[in-house]
Amino acid sequence: MNASEVEDAAKEVRRLTGGGVDVALEVMGDPETMGLLKVKEMVSHRFPLADINSCFRLLGKGDPSLLRGIVLL
Repeated sequence: MNASEVEDAAKEVRRLTGGGVDVALEVMGDPETMGLLKVKEMVSHRFPLADINSCFRLLGKGDPSLLRGIVLL
C-alpha cells in the first residue's frame, strides 16, 4: 500500500487485512529518495529467509546494533 495514495493509512490497512496487522514494516522504494541516501552503507544485518526469526528477535528486543536489516530471498 502506498500511504500517499490513501486518505487514512491505518484505516486502509485495517480494510485490506480484515482488522489489522501484528507487524508492519515501513519501506521506501522511490529511486530518487534512495539515490540521496547511502542505503548500502546503512545495512547492518543480512538474514537469509530461513533465518528470518533471528531478525524478528533482534527487532523485538530493540537491539541497537540492528540499524537496517534485509532479508535475502
